[in-house]
Amino acid sequence: MKHQVSSDKGLESQALGLKGELEASRFLQKRGYRILDRNYREQSGARKGELDLVAYSKSLQLLCFVEVKTRTGDSWIRPAAAVNLKKRKMLIRTSMDYLRWRKFPRVSVRFDIIEVWKTEKHSRIFRRSRNVFRIQHIEGAFQLPEGMMYG
Repeated sequence: MKHQVSSDKGLESQALGLKGELEASRFLQKRGYRILDRNYREQSGARKGELDLVAYSKSLQLLCFVEVKTRTGDSWIRPAAAVNLKKRKMLIRTSMDYLRWRKFPRVSVRFDIIEVWKTEKHSRIFRRSRNVFRIQHIEGAFQLPEGMMYG
């Protein structure tokens, strides 16, 4: 028997994911990356993949496709564990679509994962809580399959 997720729970999860993507964008920008696109959806084909962030590092001359995984602080499993083989294949396919759509010349690419953990920090002085985000950037989390290249 399948359990249905309530719409409130789904909306909370979606809001958490969007907040995580915003925090990941800020994190990358502070490190010199330029965010080229957010939530790019595949333009061709029946399947619709999505890239959370596409960022460019001028200093590295590198285009990064970034998958952002956000969890609450009480999660037992690392967020990056959700990027399984099926998800990686979708990200690679969608990244190739992105490069064709944007008409990029030959460019070095990297696939990163940014893990975001949301926790609450309690203040006894102000008697309230505020959200705190901890970020782990996994550079080169996976690569294009051997023999596959763009350009």
